[in-house]
Amino acid sequence: MMVAISPQELLGTSDVIVVGTVMLDTRLSEVPAYQAGQATVRVDRVLKGTATGNIAVRHAVPPVLPPGMIIADHGGFTLEPQSQYLFYLVRGQGGYTLVGGLQGRKPAAEADNVAQALKEIPLTVTLKEPLGPCYFGKPFEVTITVTNHGAQSVQLFERTLEGFFYSARAGTQLDLHTVPTPAATSGGVRSGAIQQNLLEAGHSQTMALQLALTQPESWKLLDADTYFLTPVAIRARIFVLPVDPNNPNNTQGGYHLTSTWVDTLAGYPPPAK
Repeated sequence: MMVAISPQELLGTSDVIVVGTVMLDTRLSEVPAYQAGQATVRVDRVLKGTATGNIAVRHAVPPVLPPGMIIADHGGFTLEPQSQYLFYLVRGQGGYTLVGGLQGRKPAAEADNVAQALKEIPLTVTLKEPLGPCYFGKPFEVTITVTNHGAQSVQLFERTLEGFFYSARAGTQLDLHTVPTPAATSGGVRSGAIQQNLLEAGHSQTMALQLALTQPESWKLLDADTYFLTPVAIRARIFVLPVDPNNPNNTQGGYHLTSTWVDTLAGYPPPAK
Protein backbone atom coordinates (compact mmCIF):
# COMPACT_ATOMS: atom_id res chain seq x y z
CA MET A 1 0.00 0.00 0.00
CA MET A 2 1.34 3.43 -0.97
CA VAL A 3 0.94 6.28 1.51
CA ALA A 4 -0.36 9.50 -0.03
CA ILE A 5 2.14 12.37 0.15
CA SER A 6 0.95 15.96 0.35
CA PRO A 7 2.29 18.69 -1.97
CA GLN A 8 4.06 20.29 1.03
CA GLU A 9 5.84 17.03 1.81
CA LEU A 10 6.89 16.52 -1.80
CA LEU A 11 8.43 20.00 -1.75
CA GLY A 12 9.96 19.65 1.71
CA THR A 13 11.54 16.19 1.42
CA SER A 14 12.89 16.32 -2.14
CA ASP A 15 16.61 16.94 -2.53
CA VAL A 16 16.19 17.83 -6.19
CA ILE A 17 13.16 18.89 -8.22
CA VAL A 18 13.71 19.00 -11.96
CA VAL A 19 11.95 19.01 -15.26
CA GLY A 20 13.60 16.28 -17.28
CA THR A 21 13.30 14.25 -20.46
CA VAL A 22 13.50 10.46 -20.23
CA MET A 23 16.28 9.20 -22.48
CA LEU A 24 16.17 5.51 -21.51
CA ASP A 25 14.36 3.33 -19.00
CA THR A 26 15.68 -0.14 -18.17
CA ARG A 27 15.02 -2.95 -15.70
CA LEU A 28 17.99 -3.80 -13.48
CA SER A 29 18.67 -7.50 -13.02
CA GLU A 30 18.87 -9.02 -9.52
CA VAL A 31 17.27 -5.93 -7.94
CA PRO A 32 13.91 -6.03 -6.09
CA ALA A 33 11.02 -4.77 -8.23
CA TYR A 34 10.38 -1.78 -5.93
CA GLN A 35 13.61 -0.16 -7.19
CA ALA A 36 14.58 -2.21 -10.24
CA GLY A 37 13.69 0.47 -12.78
CA GLN A 38 16.46 2.90 -13.67
CA ALA A 39 15.78 5.77 -16.02
CA THR A 40 18.37 8.02 -17.58
CA VAL A 41 16.89 11.52 -17.39
CA ARG A 42 18.24 14.60 -19.14
CA VAL A 43 17.88 17.61 -16.86
CA ASP A 44 16.09 20.43 -18.70
CA ARG A 45 15.25 22.73 -15.76
CA VAL A 46 16.20 22.73 -12.07
CA LEU A 47 13.67 24.01 -9.54
CA LYS A 48 15.36 22.84 -6.33
CA GLY A 49 18.86 21.55 -5.57
CA THR A 50 21.66 21.02 -8.06
CA ALA A 51 21.61 18.70 -11.08
CA THR A 52 23.12 18.87 -14.56
CA GLY A 53 23.41 16.70 -17.64
CA ASN A 54 21.96 13.19 -17.34
CA ILE A 55 20.99 11.70 -13.98
CA ALA A 56 19.96 8.17 -12.94
CA VAL A 57 16.46 7.88 -11.45
CA ARG A 58 15.39 4.67 -9.68
CA HIS A 59 11.73 3.67 -9.53
CA ALA A 60 9.44 0.71 -9.02
CA VAL A 61 8.66 -1.52 -12.00
CA PRO A 62 5.90 -4.09 -12.59
CA PRO A 63 6.93 -7.44 -11.07
CA VAL A 64 7.89 -10.37 -13.28
CA LEU A 65 5.09 -12.91 -12.78
CA PRO A 66 4.44 -16.49 -13.86
CA PRO A 67 2.26 -16.87 -16.98
CA GLY A 68 -1.42 -16.26 -16.27
CA MET A 69 -0.84 -14.31 -13.01
CA ILE A 70 -1.82 -10.65 -12.86
CA ILE A 71 -1.42 -8.12 -10.04
CA ALA A 72 -3.44 -5.00 -10.76
CA ASP A 73 -2.14 -2.76 -7.94
CA HIS A 74 1.62 -3.37 -7.76
CA GLY A 75 2.79 0.26 -7.88
CA GLY A 76 5.26 -0.34 -10.68
CA PHE A 77 5.50 1.63 -13.90
CA THR A 78 7.75 2.44 -16.83
CA LEU A 79 8.90 5.82 -18.12
CA GLU A 80 8.49 6.38 -21.84
CA PRO A 81 11.62 7.62 -23.66
CA GLN A 82 11.41 11.21 -24.95
CA SER A 83 8.63 12.01 -22.46
CA GLN A 84 9.13 15.08 -20.28
CA TYR A 85 8.06 15.12 -16.63
CA LEU A 86 8.46 17.04 -13.42
CA PHE A 87 10.47 14.82 -11.03
CA TYR A 88 10.62 15.04 -7.22
CA LEU A 89 13.82 13.22 -6.28
CA VAL A 90 15.69 12.15 -3.16
CA ARG A 91 19.37 11.26 -3.26
CA GLY A 92 20.38 7.77 -2.22
CA GLN A 93 22.67 4.88 -2.93
CA GLY A 94 22.92 4.40 -6.69
CA GLY A 95 21.53 7.80 -7.69
CA TYR A 96 18.14 9.42 -7.22
CA THR A 97 14.82 7.84 -6.29
CA LEU A 98 11.35 9.24 -6.93
CA VAL A 99 9.76 10.59 -3.74
CA GLY A 100 6.64 8.59 -2.97
CA GLY A 101 6.97 6.30 -5.98
CA LEU A 102 4.63 7.34 -8.79
CA GLN A 103 3.63 10.41 -6.74
CA GLY A 104 7.08 11.86 -7.45
CA ARG A 105 6.38 12.08 -11.18
CA LYS A 106 4.14 14.95 -12.26
CA PRO A 107 3.28 16.70 -15.54
CA ALA A 108 5.99 19.11 -16.66
CA ALA A 109 3.33 21.81 -17.05
CA GLU A 110 3.20 22.13 -13.23
CA ALA A 111 6.77 23.48 -13.06
CA ASP A 112 5.95 27.19 -12.77
CA ASN A 113 3.46 26.59 -9.94
CA VAL A 114 6.02 24.44 -8.12
CA ALA A 115 8.72 27.11 -8.51
CA GLN A 116 6.40 29.64 -6.85
CA ALA A 117 5.43 27.21 -4.07
CA LEU A 118 9.12 26.61 -3.27
CA LYS A 119 9.57 30.35 -2.66
CA GLU A 120 6.71 30.28 -0.15
CA ILE A 121 7.88 27.36 2.04
CA PRO A 122 7.72 28.81 5.58
CA LEU A 123 10.24 26.53 7.32
CA THR A 124 13.88 25.57 6.88
CA VAL A 125 15.67 22.65 8.57
CA THR A 126 19.45 22.55 8.99
CA LEU A 127 21.62 19.76 10.40
CA LYS A 128 25.00 20.39 12.00
CA GLU A 129 27.64 17.84 11.03
CA PRO A 130 28.53 15.30 13.76
CA LEU A 131 31.87 15.86 15.44
CA GLY A 132 33.84 12.89 14.20
CA PRO A 133 32.78 9.46 12.86
CA CYS A 134 29.60 7.63 13.88
CA TYR A 135 30.75 4.39 15.51
CA PHE A 136 28.46 1.37 15.70
CA GLY A 137 26.74 1.23 19.07
CA LYS A 138 28.39 4.43 20.35
CA PRO A 139 26.15 7.47 20.99
CA PHE A 140 26.87 10.59 18.98
CA GLU A 141 25.21 13.97 19.02
CA VAL A 142 23.81 16.16 16.26
CA THR A 143 21.94 19.45 16.39
CA ILE A 144 18.93 20.32 14.26
CA THR A 145 17.79 23.92 13.80
CA VAL A 146 14.29 24.72 12.52
CA THR A 147 13.49 28.29 11.49
CA ASN A 148 9.94 29.51 10.99
CA HIS A 149 9.89 32.24 8.32
CA GLY A 150 6.09 32.17 8.03
CA ALA A 151 3.27 34.01 9.77
CA GLN A 152 1.79 30.95 11.49
CA SER A 153 3.05 28.97 14.47
CA VAL A 154 3.72 25.27 14.03
CA GLN A 155 4.26 22.23 16.21
CA LEU A 156 7.32 20.05 15.68
CA PHE A 157 7.23 16.27 16.16
CA GLU A 158 9.35 13.17 15.48
CA ARG A 159 12.79 14.66 15.16
CA THR A 160 15.10 11.98 13.81
CA LEU A 161 17.87 11.18 11.33
CA GLU A 162 17.93 9.01 8.23
CA GLY A 163 20.85 8.05 6.04
CA PHE A 164 22.56 5.68 3.66
CA PHE A 165 25.95 4.12 2.93
CA TYR A 166 27.65 5.35 -0.24
CA SER A 167 29.01 1.89 -0.93
CA ALA A 168 26.60 -0.97 -1.61
CA ARG A 169 29.17 -3.32 -0.09
CA ALA A 170 28.74 -1.63 3.27
CA GLY A 171 24.96 -1.97 3.38
CA THR A 172 21.94 0.04 2.27
CA GLN A 173 20.06 2.34 4.64
CA LEU A 174 21.50 3.34 8.01
CA ASP A 175 19.70 1.99 11.08
CA LEU A 176 19.74 4.89 13.54
CA HIS A 177 18.02 4.85 16.91
CA THR A 178 17.58 7.54 19.55
CA VAL A 179 19.48 7.28 22.82
CA PRO A 180 17.59 8.65 25.86
CA THR A 181 19.25 11.74 27.34
CA PRO A 182 18.67 14.10 30.28
CA ALA A 183 15.96 16.76 30.17
CA ALA A 184 16.11 20.04 28.29
CA THR A 185 19.22 22.20 28.40
CA SER A 186 19.53 25.91 27.79
CA GLY A 187 19.65 27.00 24.16
CA GLY A 188 17.63 24.11 22.79
CA VAL A 189 15.72 20.92 23.41
CA ARG A 190 17.58 17.73 24.21
CA SER A 191 15.35 14.91 23.08
CA GLY A 192 15.18 11.19 23.69
CA ALA A 193 11.50 10.32 23.23
CA ILE A 194 9.15 11.79 20.67
CA GLN A 195 7.69 15.03 21.95
CA GLN A 196 6.11 18.13 20.51
CA ASN A 197 7.45 21.69 20.57
CA LEU A 198 5.71 24.89 19.58
CA LEU A 199 7.67 27.05 17.16
CA GLU A 200 6.22 30.52 16.85
CA ALA A 201 6.31 32.60 13.69
CA GLY A 202 9.62 34.40 13.17
CA HIS A 203 11.53 32.19 15.63
CA SER A 204 14.11 29.40 15.45
CA GLN A 205 14.54 26.33 17.62
CA THR A 206 17.69 24.24 18.01
CA MET A 207 17.42 20.66 19.22
CA ALA A 208 20.21 18.30 20.22
CA LEU A 209 19.75 14.60 19.55
CA GLN A 210 21.75 11.67 20.89
CA LEU A 211 21.70 8.76 18.47
CA ALA A 212 23.49 5.48 17.86
CA LEU A 213 24.08 3.51 14.69
CA THR A 214 23.27 -0.20 14.56
CA GLN A 215 25.86 -2.49 13.02
CA PRO A 216 24.51 -3.98 9.76
CA GLU A 217 24.47 -7.75 9.34
CA SER A 218 27.03 -7.53 6.53
CA TRP A 219 29.61 -6.04 8.89
CA LYS A 220 29.46 -9.02 11.24
CA LEU A 221 31.61 -10.93 8.76
CA LEU A 222 34.56 -8.73 9.70
CA ASP A 223 36.88 -9.53 12.56
CA ALA A 224 35.80 -7.98 15.85
CA ASP A 225 39.05 -5.99 16.07
CA THR A 226 38.72 -4.54 12.57
CA TYR A 227 38.99 -0.75 12.47
CA PHE A 228 37.17 0.29 9.33
CA LEU A 229 35.26 3.42 8.34
CA THR A 230 33.20 4.16 5.24
CA PRO A 231 31.44 7.30 3.96
CA VAL A 232 27.77 7.78 4.76
CA ALA A 233 25.21 10.54 4.29
CA ILE A 234 22.69 11.62 6.93
CA ARG A 235 19.90 14.17 7.05
CA ALA A 236 17.36 15.37 9.60
CA ARG A 237 13.64 14.66 9.27
CA ILE A 238 10.88 16.32 11.29
CA PHE A 239 7.08 16.29 11.21
CA VAL A 240 5.41 19.69 11.11
CA LEU A 241 1.83 20.43 12.12
CA PRO A 242 0.48 23.96 11.48
CA VAL A 243 -1.26 25.43 14.51
CA ASP A 244 -4.92 26.27 13.91
CA PRO A 245 -6.02 28.94 16.45
CA ASN A 246 -9.64 27.92 15.92
CA ASN A 247 -8.92 24.24 16.50
CA PRO A 248 -6.15 23.59 19.09
CA ASN A 249 -6.59 19.83 18.66
CA ASN A 250 -5.99 20.00 14.92
CA THR A 251 -4.37 16.86 13.52
CA GLN A 252 -4.77 17.67 9.83
CA GLY A 253 -2.36 19.29 7.42
CA GLY A 254 0.86 17.85 8.86
CA TYR A 255 3.84 17.05 6.66
CA HIS A 256 7.51 16.04 6.84
CA LEU A 257 10.47 18.32 6.18
CA THR A 258 14.11 17.34 5.77
CA SER A 259 17.48 19.06 5.86
CA THR A 260 20.13 18.78 3.17
CA TRP A 261 22.43 15.76 3.42
CA VAL A 262 25.57 15.89 5.55
CA ASP A 263 28.49 13.57 4.80
CA THR A 264 30.36 11.81 7.59
CA LEU A 265 32.02 8.44 8.33
CA ALA A 266 30.63 5.34 10.00
CA GLY A 267 32.05 2.04 11.15
CA TYR A 268 33.93 0.35 13.96
CA PRO A 269 35.67 2.42 16.64
CA PRO A 270 39.46 2.33 16.86
CA PRO A 271 40.88 -0.55 18.95
CA ALA A 272 41.47 0.14 22.63
CA LYS A 273 45.03 0.97 23.51
